[in-house]
Amino acid sequence: PRWGGWLTLWLLAVALGAGINQGLYRLQGLVEQAAMDWMANISEEDPLRTETSLGHIGQLKLGNGIALRVQTSRPLLEPVLLRTAAYNVYLAPNWVLSGKSGFYWMQPSRSGNWKVVAGPEQPRFAQPVDSQHNLQMEIDGVASHVNPVLALPPGVLQIEGQQFNGLTRNSMGTLQANMGREHFHYRLHYQPALLDQSAPDAQDLALPRQEQANLTALAQQLQLPGQPTARAMHQLKRWFASEFRYSTFRQGNSLGYSAISDFLQRNRQGHCEHFASASVLLLRAAGIPARYAVGYSVQEADRFGTGYVVRQRHAHAWTLVWLNGMWQDFDTTPAAWGQQEQQQAPWWEAVADGWHWLAYQIRDWEIRPWHAALLLLALGLVWRLRRAAPTAKKSRPRKQATAQAMNPFEPSGASPFYQIEQHLAKLGCARNRGEALEHWLRRIAPQLGSAASMALAQIIALHYRCRFGPPGDHVVRQLSEACASWLRDFHNCLKENAPK
Repeated sequence: PRWGGWLTLWLLAVALGAGINQGLYRLQGLVEQAAMDWMANISEEDPLRTETSLGHIGQLKLGNGIALRVQTSRPLLEPVLLRTAAYNVYLAPNWVLSGKSGFYWMQPSRSGNWKVVAGPEQPRFAQPVDSQHNLQMEIDGVASHVNPVLALPPGVLQIEGQQFNGLTRNSMGTLQANMGREHFHYRLHYQPALLDQSAPDAQDLALPRQEQANLTALAQQLQLPGQPTARAMHQLKRWFASEFRYSTFRQGNSLGYSAISDFLQRNRQGHCEHFASASVLLLRAAGIPARYAVGYSVQEADRFGTGYVVRQRHAHAWTLVWLNGMWQDFDTTPAAWGQQEQQQAPWWEAVADGWHWLAYQIRDWEIRPWHAALLLLALGLVWRLRRAAPTAKKSRPRKQATAQAMNPFEPSGASPFYQIEQHLAKLGCARNRGEALEHWLRRIAPQLGSAASMALAQIIALHYRCRFGPPGDHVVRQLSEACASWLRDFHNCLKENAPK
């Protein structure tokens, strides 16, 4: 009947309208996310002031774009905090640096590197410097202006950055570079155990007048005053873990409540800026010097390489506490915050990462122009050899033999590392499907013990070199010997630490 045809057309129109509406909704989300990424990229870093979103109403959107690429001399077993700046004065809702903490120019060495431990205003470290225990980290990124603030791990000893025209530093360890180009690449030598011993001052105990009464009462309620610093930190972290939750969505503050008071006394949910600010102020209310620190958390492996990527959503805030005569990192934000942020990643993130990786490779050629010259020379040589080669097609076994000669570990089971993986799987420490080796090692490290975990981390680094080679014969031999030694030395220890 005729009404059936009209009904069919009506249903098709409704379905088409719903599809268009859903498509426009998704397009709006993509445009908003791209705009947030763009705004995050052009925002200038200010070492004297950081504008927090305390009191922000609604969803706090963080960019998914890659801000930094990080290479480390050894795999990371846990997230590493890279600090960009520290602040000591709270002017709600922002943190600022006191006026006396000015910047001064650092003098490079004859080789063009900067010794961070040199100079009267530099930090005094808690332990003597031993160059044999230095770790290395390479950081690459794009600056929004010519004076970027550098992201640094704890215990930095030396910085190698040939494109820096100069470096300035303040008493809180913030380093600002003077550059002649928009992208930067620098190498760090550091020792995480070397912590800053620069003494605190009165600003590190100051409380805002309008918050002082509430903070003091809450600190006493939590029994923080009079406790040893380590015990007070433990009680505070446990309180935040049990009574609060991480969230990037905020409702409006209740009438008569400030942003901090509303977070601590009523809402009890927020993001890292809430947890860090509240921790600083509560510790100060207990008589413990504390500062507010900002930077990035290195926690995501690079899907296109062996290093790590730091996204804009990995921007983080935490607390610096004066403990045992040195400034130590103290993070009360729930540890699951990184996983919550990852769940909000868009489906097209892998495509964007691939584009960023390609741009990174091209930018690397800009830093070293002779790479492009070598590429053109190699292309010309390949073209010349191809013209001189016979036209007959080579057999597939020949190609496979050539690939095997370039990389002897191309078949997955050929690497001796897989003997260790199979051995651990029999003991109940199997690697999940698709799980990165660094994440797997971090998960089973408590069952292996520190010695076995550190040795296995070095083996994984050698395995990566051989797996994505082509490696040299000495690297292949070194990996085989290390795997055999590991199985021999830690075989019995694994049986004792394996889950029952």
